[in-house]
Amino acid sequence: MTFDTKEIFTGAFLVLGFFYPLWPVMVLTPLRVNRRNQLPFLILAWGFSLITWLSYISAPTPHKFALIPEPFNTILFFLTGVVLMIVIIVKRFR
Repeated sequence: MTFDTKEIFTGAFLVLGFFYPLWPVMVLTPLRVNRRNQLPFLILAWGFSLITWLSYISAPTPHKFALIPEPFNTILFFLTGVVLMIVIIVKRFR
């Protein structure tokens, strides 16, 4: 039994795309740990969520599972990224 590249990428997109609806949990998890500087971990979690979003929209069949309804989910996801970038810029110039 051989696998071609298209099957491998389709499987990877489906697996990674499954984690995109869980992005609020992944992004908010670093806030539970008591550290002084949680911003890098928040950005790392958001960056991983961005990769899962790319695979979510590239998957041949979209997942039906979602914590937040879909048009609002994507808008909230990118607004979170913009807010994180603004916090980085403000912290850098303070």
